[in-house]
Amino acid sequence: MRKLVLIFILGLPWSLCGQTSTTSASQSSLASHLEWFWGIDAGISFSEKNDYKQELQAFCAELRRQKADFKTPKKYLKMVFQKIHRKYLRYYENYSLLGETFAKGSYDCVSGTALYALVLQELGFAYQIKESPYHAYLVVNLDDAETILLESTNPIGGLIEGKELIAETEEKYRRQTPLKNDIPLSHFTRDITLKQLAGLHYYNEAVTYFNRQDYKVARKILQKALVLYAEDRIYTLLQVSESFLPTVMASK
Repeated sequence: MRKLVLIFILGLPWSLCGQTSTTSASQSSLASHLEWFWGIDAGISFSEKNDYKQELQAFCAELRRQKADFKTPKKYLKMVFQKIHRKYLRYYENYSLLGETFAKGSYDCVSGTALYALVLQELGFAYQIKESPYHAYLVVNLDDAETILLESTNPIGGLIEGKELIAETEEKYRRQTPLKNDIPLSHFTRDITLKQLAGLHYYNEAVTYFNRQDYKVARKILQKALVLYAEDRIYTLLQVSESFLPTVMASK
């Protein structure tokens, strides 16, 4: 009998749901960051990737032109949040790859957070990507020292303002996770880079193949994930996948 393996999957909807990094527009290009996420998506062709990249670049350019119409960074951020959701984030679906977000509008907390991070970076916003065992979200730092939590999976109330409401929201994330609720919040979340988020994106896809018992493909994806994010749970799932491979090969 095979052992049951507890696997943490980042992608639960908002209602269920180190390294420090502040990212700004001064870092490398949108195109190279998109490649981090598209490396595992065999479902989109080179020409489609190029079309999606150009579409996103044009979208960001239009948002930049509209910036002068807003008196405060907060009002501008609210407009950006709404525009992204209306254009790209049409329906929630677990384990959605970023290529699927562009192709059909499906997203989860990882792909949704990635899209927001990519656009906010292009527009010059400073932000942190927050990772917890079952979730990912953004905290945006505005020019006037105000902080806003951005929850990509909540199109209506996804911008949470004020220190108390942000603290309540993060505490809610902690208490809704299927882990022990006595984990301190300071140990429950950590800041990660966009590149590391891409590693979690790979991890989620590997979990899909692992659950199908396709351990060979899962191993291949996890090896790529570790290049982006050398994280314990990715390494653990890689070891488990490799341990199952001899059994699978022997049964053929």
